[in-house]
Amino acid sequence: MSDKSFGSGHFGEWFEDEFGLPAYRYTCDQTKDPKAVSPMTEVWRQNTDHLHQVGNDRLVAVVSNYGHVQVRQDEGSPKFLNDYDPSRFQFGGGIGYLTDGESVLSTYFTGEAKEFDRVFGMGYFRKTVKEDALVVDPLVIIHL
Repeated sequence: MSDKSFGSGHFGEWFEDEFGLPAYRYTCDQTKDPKAVSPMTEVWRQNTDHLHQVGNDRLVAVVSNYGHVQVRQDEGSPKFLNDYDPSRFQFGGGIGYLTDGESVLSTYFTGEAKEFDRVFGMGYFRKTVKEDALVVDPLVIIHL
């Protein structure tokens, strides 16, 4: 992947990760950038929710640019095994909090963190969040 600009665009860039595989660094702040809005029925998803999917014919992990993960099972008929619906206090998976007793760091993207790096890779999702002295660097490996 010598030409990193190929396929890259407004939302981020393609690069070669530490495994020698293509990965996409998502750099757009979808909470503030009007280009992040996509026309869709918001009953299903927020209009700024961009997805990365990894899976097979049985299970699919659906990762959001906001940081949460949903697992979809397609046997029988498609269904989410864990849903993201804040109005019903269902937040999917992959969201965590870290505190030192004074500050709280969230791995849910709000656009307010000092640093929030998101990488959609081949079989994984990594988000690195930094705020003052706190750092969270979870690597969600999707092995289906």
